[in-house]
Amino acid sequence: MRWVNTKIGKKNILLLLYFMLLNFCIFAQDAGQELFMENLCHTCHGVQGKTIYPNYPNLAGHDAMYIRNQFLDIQSKNRKNGLTILMNTFPTISKIKPQEIHNIAAHLSKLP
Repeated sequence: MRWVNTKIGKKNILLLLYFMLLNFCIFAQDAGQELFMENLCHTCHGVQGKTIYPNYPNLAGHDAMYIRNQFLDIQSKNRKNGLTILMNTFPTISKIKPQEIHNIAAHLSKLP
């Protein structure tokens, strides 16, 4: 790594990259929380991803990839159970972009 200034050092470069990645993850969580609320997901799934309604699933603490895949299946209408049909009639579901789904899933996966 000749381009690395010896005064900065490799350790400092790695530390900087680590904090940049950490900052990105924190931003994704904050963005996910905001999107979760903006799209009214909390109405059925609870503010902290834990619902008070027995027919709706808790989303908090699930693996982010699992949440993402479930959401994409619902959005593409590959899942057609009773509650999924209700979600597909809600107009904002179809408008949520893949990066927004990623952010929401990242946020929910970090909740206890």
